[in-house]
Amino acid sequence: MRFEEPFRLKRNLHEIREMLGIPPETSPRALSDDLGSIYFSTNRYKEAIEEFRRALEGAEGMTREARAEVREKLAWCFFWTGGIDEASALAAEAKRSDGVRPGALVLDGRIALERGDLGAARRKADAGLAAAEREDRREWVGPARSLLGVVAQREGLAAEARDHFEEAMLAYRIAGDAEGECRTLIHLGTLAKSECLWTEAFRHLDRARRRAEDAGFLYLYGSASLNRGNLAYRLGLAVEAEAGTREALRVFSEIGYELGSARALIALARLALDGARTSEFRERMEAAEAICADNRFPRERILIEELRAADEERRGFRSRAEERLQDALTLARAVAPGGDAAVTVALELADLLLRRGAAEEAERLALELTGTLAALGDPSLEGRQRRVLAEAALARGDWRRGREEIAEGIRFFERIGYKRDLARAFVVAGRIEAGRGGRGSTERALAHLLGAKRIWEELGEETEEALVSIDLARGWIEVGASAEARAVLARANDVLARAGNPEKTAEVRALLARLEPVPAAPGSPFEKIITRDPATIETLRIAERVSRFPVSVLIEGETGTGKQLLARAIHESSPRAGKPFVTVNCASLPEQLLESELFGYVKGAFTGAVEDRKGLFDEADGGTILLDEIGKAGPHVQRSLLHVLDEGVIRPIGSTRRRAVDVRVVCATSNLSLRRDIHEDRFLKDLFYRINDIVLRLPPLRERRGDVAILGAHFLERFRRELGRPSILLAPEVERLFEQYAWPGNVRELEKAILRAVLLAPGDRIEIEHLPSDLVFEGDPARSSDGKDTPAALRDEIEALEKRRVADVLERLGWNRSRAARELGLSLRGLRNKIRRYDLTEKPEKPASSTIPSRRSRR
Repeated sequence: MRFEEPFRLKRNLHEIREMLGIPPETSPRALSDDLGSIYFSTNRYKEAIEEFRRALEGAEGMTREARAEVREKLAWCFFWTGGIDEASALAAEAKRSDGVRPGALVLDGRIALERGDLGAARRKADAGLAAAEREDRREWVGPARSLLGVVAQREGLAAEARDHFEEAMLAYRIAGDAEGECRTLIHLGTLAKSECLWTEAFRHLDRARRRAEDAGFLYLYGSASLNRGNLAYRLGLAVEAEAGTREALRVFSEIGYELGSARALIALARLALDGARTSEFRERMEAAEAICADNRFPRERILIEELRAADEERRGFRSRAEERLQDALTLARAVAPGGDAAVTVALELADLLLRRGAAEEAERLALELTGTLAALGDPSLEGRQRRVLAEAALARGDWRRGREEIAEGIRFFERIGYKRDLARAFVVAGRIEAGRGGRGSTERALAHLLGAKRIWEELGEETEEALVSIDLARGWIEVGASAEARAVLARANDVLARAGNPEKTAEVRALLARLEPVPAAPGSPFEKIITRDPATIETLRIAERVSRFPVSVLIEGETGTGKQLLARAIHESSPRAGKPFVTVNCASLPEQLLESELFGYVKGAFTGAVEDRKGLFDEADGGTILLDEIGKAGPHVQRSLLHVLDEGVIRPIGSTRRRAVDVRVVCATSNLSLRRDIHEDRFLKDLFYRINDIVLRLPPLRERRGDVAILGAHFLERFRRELGRPSILLAPEVERLFEQYAWPGNVRELEKAILRAVLLAPGDRIEIEHLPSDLVFEGDPARSSDGKDTPAALRDEIEALEKRRVADVLERLGWNRSRAARELGLSLRGLRNKIRRYDLTEKPEKPASSTIPSRRSRR
């Protein structure tokens, strides 16, 4: 059914007469009351107004009761089309001429409700209910109960509101009022929405829409569509929200319901503002303001001021936005001091105060709402209050309080499914974790911020996604993930530039500038360290600056990150560059042997010491010594090292004489918790503070995703040259696998993997089967976590690749096992095991008639 052409109104006058049983000779004017009632029952209020006016013009033949009924219906028509003043005047005239009627009292109550006077609305509703019961006008019991329910809902009394609505539904059913039942379903839907009972709310509103569509109740169809659109908006369903709201606006415009049109226009303006559709936003707002002019519809004027404030702030006029919110709050408190509108505006104002740095004022305003929020019982508003309090705590550095408040806020929003509010709470949680610091805080901050970014991306909110990307990029930069930071900032820069936000655009560009790789000076030893990672580049900058000074350096980093390469670069950039650079791994030797290696010994110092021998400190005299894995040195060696660093002298084992040495000591460790070893007496505290004048940290390769590609290209080019394979390339699948793999062995593992592949690949293309099996197995997280490819399935696939590889090499080499074993990097025994395991058999020789001799015949 299309509401532009309701079936009852498509009929011509003759059909209407037949339907009503009216004789054909009856004057059309005498039909006005009945035609007006038909239009009224189908919510065609403009047409109903015309018919009722005609009826009243010829009222001399009507009874007093009929005239009162028409006047009352006419007043209701004006009310539903937004003519509150006209409705009020007609209701007053009716009371003077027709006495106090239940319908007029309920109408007075509805007018008071629209004007924001909840007390008067409740009094009129109570009076209308009493009059309906006293006069046995059962048709007005339902409307009076519905009005009481709406008043209770506006006052935050959900349980009372539900009781009134259920009583209204019962009264409508007894009176056979299908329109009233439909209207009550909408009330129950909005009540369920306010209580965050989404399934129940959708069920009531959908039932109301279907009933209204079947019966041709245009106003109710539009009302149900608008409420459903608002519900979809709160749940982040923007497409559904816009579709429902546009349908409501179409219907309300058709029937001339101005209040409904204003509400739909405001909702569409909010969607346009979220989507940065500036011209559409202004058009919708101007239309809504025109309807609400002359102090009509105070609740809608509050919403308009809120949206205008949001637009002012988005355009950079924060003081004007604050003035608008202050005006809206004053109006909301005048309409209903304890209502949800006043609380919503107060929270919006608190948010704005936080953004301009007035955290104490925002916190005070939010705390004032505690009692009202408890009475309203709306978890979405409670969650917003918690977020404001968390942000206020963040502003003053109270991390514990901030974490507690935002955890409660997130719990509220996750329970009720408010995606927008949940995303904002995630952002606050991320900022709190980033600010408090400590072990694991950066990772937790990134998790929260990524959660917010995913929600904004899902909702299509580009601007909000861009804003959270700024916080996210800072976290990526801190952990050295420059590629991820650069990716989110590049998109944020485009979005914010289009949105006309110069302040945030400048912030993004400043972060992008930090990510620009700054290579070492030409000819510098640090050029040998290949990286684009901001954290690593910063480490190299510091290392280059301190290399000229005789300070001790401690290099921290996992195995394979390039600690020795960095130490050598420090040496070669220092004034000692022409002197020896000596390296010793403290973890590779027992303590006694390590001590003799470092300090030397004299003849007879111990069994086997048949002659004097210089130690590594002697060899490094004038130069630099790298003590790798310093944390693994034993306690006696640690004490000797402390003496060397303090005094600059060594004493060889077995000698009574000390010898001065001039050695710069650089230490390295893959143990990132040396401080814990100090507390557990495994490392000398004095030595620790002696070796870490400057601490340099090399991030692991998994935190330097942007470096995997350039390091891979570097090693491939090097091995092409060294191994004489100038045309060999990496397959795209291998490049993707390299990006996914965690590289527990870091740069060294990447180097060895490429070396092996260059050696084993038979052609000019390195495929996955040429890589180490553990890299293939562990480097494909998408396939191992999608619920389909289990570890066992991946292992089978790897074995299939290995079987094919072994078989291909054997066939190509004519089953010459010695040559095949060498090419495959296996022993003969290992190759035989592979042949048995995979049940490989030599193919039969080609027939003797073949013109090409077999490999065996040639052999």
